[in-house]
Amino acid sequence: MAALIAASVHNESSRSRHPGAWIVSGPTEEHTGVLAEGPALDLLLASTPGLSLRPATPLERLLGRAAEPGDLP
Repeated sequence: MAALIAASVHNESSRSRHPGAWIVSGPTEEHTGVLAEGPALDLLLASTPGLSLRPATPLERLLGRAAEPGDLP
C-alpha cells in the first residue's frame, strides 16, 4: 500500500496507463509473479526494462500475488 501511495504522489495522480491489476514477470526472480496496479505499475515498468505483463485473475487479485499450483484445494 505504501508503494501505491508513494507512486501516486510521485506521479501526482492515482491514475495509471494500465487499468486493473497485472502480474509482472521479468528476467530476474525479484520481478517474477509480482502483482502491481496503478501508478506503482507505471513506475515499475519505467524503471525495469524487459518486463512482461498479463492481466491478474480474480484469485490473484485476492492473493496479491501470482497464483501457484497449491493455491486451490
